[in-house]
Amino acid sequence: MKTYLKVMSLFFAAILLAGLFAGCQGKKAPAAPAQTGGKPSGTVKVLMGASNQATQTIALLKTEFKEMYPDITVEVDLMGSTEIHAKYLTEFASGNSEYDIVNSRHMYKNQLALSKFIVDITPYLDKSTVISRDTYKSSFSKFNVQIDGRWWGLPWRSDAKLFMYNDDLYKQAGIAGPPKTYDELIKVSNKIMAETGKYGIVIPADGRWILQAFTDYITTVDDMAFFNAKMEPVFNHPDKVKAIEVFKELYKVAPKGAVTYDHSMAVTSFIQGEAAQLPMWPFAFSESLDPTKSSIVGKVVIAPAMPAVNQQCVVLTGWNMVMTSFSKNKDAAWLVMEYMSSPKTERQVILNGGDTCPVCVDSGNDAEVVKAFPIVKGILDAMDSEKFYADYDIPEWAACALIIQDYLAKAVSGEMNSQAAMDAAAKDVRQVLADAGYYK
Repeated sequence: MKTYLKVMSLFFAAILLAGLFAGCQGKKAPAAPAQTGGKPSGTVKVLMGASNQATQTIALLKTEFKEMYPDITVEVDLMGSTEIHAKYLTEFASGNSEYDIVNSRHMYKNQLALSKFIVDITPYLDKSTVISRDTYKSSFSKFNVQIDGRWWGLPWRSDAKLFMYNDDLYKQAGIAGPPKTYDELIKVSNKIMAETGKYGIVIPADGRWILQAFTDYITTVDDMAFFNAKMEPVFNHPDKVKAIEVFKELYKVAPKGAVTYDHSMAVTSFIQGEAAQLPMWPFAFSESLDPTKSSIVGKVVIAPAMPAVNQQCVVLTGWNMVMTSFSKNKDAAWLVMEYMSSPKTERQVILNGGDTCPVCVDSGNDAEVVKAFPIVKGILDAMDSEKFYADYDIPEWAACALIIQDYLAKAVSGEMNSQAAMDAAAKDVRQVLADAGYYK
């Protein structure tokens, strides 16, 4: 029943995204008014994803921001990364929302803008004396918040998939450095388990996490795409399907039940020293430095390769702050967004123990930040990569992703033959896109 409810909640979110956004002409969002001028005041309500970064940002909103703008009260609601989208999508589709600002991922940008649920903040940005278009890497801001040169939000959090390993366990197993291919990863993982008695690797596979693992793999083959130029599914090509057999081998040297782990369970396993290797977003590195959570403080090394085991492609994603069209206090909301996404705030958040997920160019040039967290520069440099993968910015991607992950789970568990499972997924995904008119 628990699994069923989780799937249904994800399905509901997918339907909201793919259906309600596409056909909500009857639910008109209020028009975005021009800036009112004067001194902004009043309450600004924010919906944010829970994280160390959010915790540190909220602390600064209560102190430094309040000193700067004593007439503005900021109220923040925190939610999990899955629940948050269902929350605001439901509100938006109903024609009303209590939030002035929401924390949204890049993949929803076009749908939110098209439905007029969020505000084009370009006029605010171009008048700002705190931030500018050049505050952020152009490649990153383009896919995260821009549409045809207009800005529909501000970058707030970057995520580049990293490959982390426990250096102590590497040394105990006599391993000189991280693997460079998945074949090497299997061998290294088996050697660690044989020499140390610890698990070789932990990869979360519950729900959408198996899809992320699959995405990591396909970025290491020549064609990293799920679809070709005509939007025909290609993720069932044998070169990609091989990933499933690789995962089956890796789960043999992973903690028992790892196929049911979500990201937090996988991180806990790694930072408690149970498993030696972990492909994960940067927040895991931050948690490895927290002595209240981690038993391997100072022992974690980030491999120079991104994402998991080679440098052909970077897996990127991003969280942004967007202003809702339902906000009745847009000028004050802008000041909150501007503050949260500024270089000064990002610097303080990182140094105060927030996650190392930079979006501001200045962070990569800050000697103190880079000395404390060298990966900050690495993540910003990764944004300049010639090849990077990000989730598809189409209304149907959420529904397609749900189909793919469902068949991936069946294949990894052995319920279905790997190739047959992915062929079935490709057939179902193609039908979703055909119904949406992609092949006319």
